[in-house]
Amino acid sequence: MEVSIRILSVLFLITILFSGLITGMKDEFSAEALSTNVPREPDIRLEMPPKATVDVAPGDDGMIYLKGKAFCDMPPGTPPYQYCLVYLTGDAEGWPTSVTNSLTFDYRTTELPFDVALRAPPGTTAGDGYSLTISGRYRYSPGTQGGGIDPVKTLITVNPYSLLKIGTEKPTIMEPVGSWGKIELTLKNEGNTDDNITLSISCTSILELEMEEGPVIKVNWDSFIVLTLRAKQRSGLAHTEEIDITAKGSHPGNQSVCYYIVYLKTSNSPKGMVTSPLVIASGSIIILVVALIVMVSIKSIRKRSKKVLE
Repeated sequence: MEVSIRILSVLFLITILFSGLITGMKDEFSAEALSTNVPREPDIRLEMPPKATVDVAPGDDGMIYLKGKAFCDMPPGTPPYQYCLVYLTGDAEGWPTSVTNSLTFDYRTTELPFDVALRAPPGTTAGDGYSLTISGRYRYSPGTQGGGIDPVKTLITVNPYSLLKIGTEKPTIMEPVGSWGKIELTLKNEGNTDDNITLSISCTSILELEMEEGPVIKVNWDSFIVLTLRAKQRSGLAHTEEIDITAKGSHPGNQSVCYYIVYLKTSNSPKGMVTSPLVIASGSIIILVVALIVMVSIKSIRKRSKKVLE
């Protein structure tokens, strides 16, 4: 009887142990199944060139074309998802930007290229303080499970260019020969950065020129300065001379060298008056006529005096 009781007790303990073991195994299998059904995030990484430059001078289109790469590793055992869709967006200081908007990855496709194009507005201020940011989101397909993607940046440098304008409201100097005259010239910097401008002037050897400023002048971006040119004719008859003024910026770019021509009208007459060849010819003719009249008058007087004496 005691043996039977002992056997029953052992059997009862064994039953309890097996029941606990089976229950634990069921819980473990249930947790594993649950974790299998919850998709894990893919490993997505974007690559872009670290730096880029752009020209925005007149005549340039201001376009930047870049190529990037996207990498996507889908975790194994994530049914029923067959694809990972990646959607990209680009932002560059509010400039017009376009980017390949969608990429499709699967377990075999883990790397895909994408294209980016952006346009810097004409006349954008030179410098390296600009950037392009590529970001995006992913989504498993089929389904709606998804999330964000870490962004990547490209630093953009806008190249400087020179664009100068030089002119004057009064392009004429009228002074007697040997006297100094002057013209005020306005030099404007219409480039996209501060500029060190080299001035040069040229003319024939009959003129003497002086520029009160220069030869290298700094003109800030989007500003102007007033230059004073002094000129005189050393000697000779009054005539017209051309003076070439060259202003060259320190940066590349269209129209970085400008030319301007002023005219120097010199005269032997009092200040402010110009003796032209026509005036000189007219004066000579008048002098000749007067001389002829005087000669004729003298001859006539001599004839009359001769008759009186006879």
